[in-house]
Amino acid sequence: MTRVTSFMSALIASAVTCISPAHATTAPTPIVVYESGGRLLIDDGATTRALALSGTVMKWSLSPSHTWLAVRTTSNKNNWTDMRLHMISVADGTERLTQALVADPVTTRANSGRADTGWVAHGAIYSVGIADAVVWSPDTRLAAFVSAQDGPSSDLYDLDLTTLHILRLTDGITQAAMPVWSPDNKWVAHIAVTAYGGGSWNAQTVWAAAADGSSNKVIYDTRRERGFIISAAWLSPDSLLIQHAAGSAGPD
Repeated sequence: MTRVTSFMSALIASAVTCISPAHATTAPTPIVVYESGGRLLIDDGATTRALALSGTVMKWSLSPSHTWLAVRTTSNKNNWTDMRLHMISVADGTERLTQALVADPVTTRANSGRADTGWVAHGAIYSVGIADAVVWSPDTRLAAFVSAQDGPSSDLYDLDLTTLHILRLTDGITQAAMPVWSPDNKWVAHIAVTAYGGGSWNAQTVWAAAADGSSNKVIYDTRRERGFIISAAWLSPDSLLIQHAAGSAGPD
């Protein structure tokens, strides 16, 4: 009987430990972000706050932890040359970082009318414009984004959300597009676009950039085949799913 009593006492103590507040999982506060009348609003269920952002809101993205809001704006909806990234604290609505996404030389080249540099610059601006505001790492420690802030093409950057330090991950003449984080937070895969046109792009390689900036390598290459890459998605930290289309027959 003593053994049974001791066993039941241990079982009850274990159950209490499992449901105690110290072991409970707290879900993030529900946050709704929406646009109304040209303003971006944050609703936490108790209050609704309007963000004082200049320019036209293009895209926004709420972090999985509901602590950060990334917003991309422009004051020129026709050529996107003054796009900016705003990082906003959801807790108080303050803007913690503003970053210009298109360097002045890129704008100058885009307006030059020269075929050799102008089309590269136009591609850089287009790449930034169609990209998500940011792509959050699974642990919400970093945010990756596409920018032409250093030129002459668009490249991949990541932002440390603790220090607000921006790190450039890629360079080169191709345009970085469609970044996706690996599940282990270590890599950002992205498509390298060589040209845009006709509502599509020409891309034959997928790269992976190390989140700490230490490495950038080709992990898929279709240049020996016909067609182009449409998208890439991580299946696991070691596996990437590539959607590839034939040049003349449509999606494969």
